[in-house]
Amino acid sequence: MNEPQATGSRLSDFIRSLTTGGVIPIDIGPHIKASPDDMETASAILREAEALARLSAPADAPELKLSVALWAAQVMHHYCRVLIDRTNSKTTLPDEIRPPRSLGTSAGEHWSADIVFRSWWDLVRRARKLSPDDSLNGALSEITRQWPLAAVGTQTVCRSERIDVVWKHPCLRQILIDRIIHRQDRELVSSERIASAVKHIELLSGGTIPTETN
Repeated sequence: MNEPQATGSRLSDFIRSLTTGGVIPIDIGPHIKASPDDMETASAILREAEALARLSAPADAPELKLSVALWAAQVMHHYCRVLIDRTNSKTTLPDEIRPPRSLGTSAGEHWSADIVFRSWWDLVRRARKLSPDDSLNGALSEITRQWPLAAVGTQTVCRSERIDVVWKHPCLRQILIDRIIHRQDRELVSSERIASAVKHIELLSGGTIPTETN
């Protein structure tokens, strides 16, 4: 994720930059709900991003759940705003994007959220580096624990039942393993089943995840 820049932006502008690697525009100030036109454009951008992600998926990807991808985009947008405007922004999610408890219980939901949340780990790292004691870190961790694919690289303990959902789907399982190896996440690799899969891949590729010495 490139460095966010404070400026006026729509949700669709944010998603386009986030999914294409451009400079991410962030609007600061009071939260403004996205307009219907903005949501329609955002939906089209997410469909395009998902189609590209599907082409490079390691196996057949789950079905796209557009409402979940849109939710993840709004959450990501909100917390990017919070990160660069700590004086005026609250860490709690606006009412209209607070997730139901059941969100994250299907493979399609994890795949769809990951279209946006694959950059989540960078947001978490930036927030921790900026201010380790900031309450923002706790708010980010609450979400991170629910989404194992997004958690890779954050050294966060995820809910085991959410890992189960990802692990049972061949495509999501391979994405998780590949990410753990690439980002060297020691927290997730501490799970016996994940460690075994990672070790198998390492033996095939000749690579290793470094172990901590303290």
